Amino acid sequence: MAALSAAFVMCSSAFVRADMLKLYTAHEFDKAIADAKDGKDTMSRITLALSYTEKYAVYKNKADRDQAKMYLKLLEVDLAVKDMKTVEKFLNIEGNPNGNKEAEGLLETCFENTQCNPADILLVAAFVNPAKGPKVCDMALYTIRKRLDNVREYVANGATMPKEMQELFVKRELIAPVVAALDDKATSSGARKCLALIEEPSLKYLEEKPPTPALADAIVDVKKAIAKRKAKFPNSTWYSASGK
Repeated sequence: MAALSAAFVMCSSAFVRADMLKLYTAHEFDKAIADAKDGKDTMSRITLALSYTEKYAVYKNKADRDQAKMYLKLLEVDLAVKDMKTVEKFLNIEGNPNGNKEAEGLLETCFENTQCNPADILLVAAFVNPAKGPKVCDMALYTIRKRLDNVREYVANGATMPKEMQELFVKRELIAPVVAALDDKATSSGARKCLALIEEPSLKYLEEKPPTPALADAIVDVKKAIAKRKAKFPNSTWYSASGK
């Protein structure tokens, strides 16, 4: 009986969380706030922050502005990598431009909290997707670039990549979306910088696509990066300064 009661509570909570997002998406901000007000989970706090943000944009009520600021500050401290998928639900909602802007900022906070490890980097790479909008794609590319730059610099200083990073640098899930981002002028520059850091493993993906100016520029960038490495370490490979 206790197990059934617990299951009922869990199901009820799931429905409430779904309702919050539906109400926010339908611009029913007061109802969304009422559903979320007692929640301590990330979904509830985002709903509250963004609903108050939109309410303030409409009515210019100082109390709404203050509530929005309070919840946004709490989220900026608490958001972690694991919250990316929750934040994503609030991106690009039609008719809620103010909340969309804040949601992008919250996603950026999640990106900033990623670590230089394969799991986190691949989570970010999933956001290099035209469907998520050029701003989100560009933020994701910037995050990937920062993380990969640490590893590439390590090799440039005479080291060999750890095995897990060698495996990451050849993964299709990392390279393919970055190559696809070359097609959009808004994300092309960020994509080229990432590909130059990935270096030789990206050439396979670049050279199998029909040539375009952006693709050609990326290939040149990668080959320049290879030449720079070889000039410093003639026997090196893309993953090891010593070639081993």
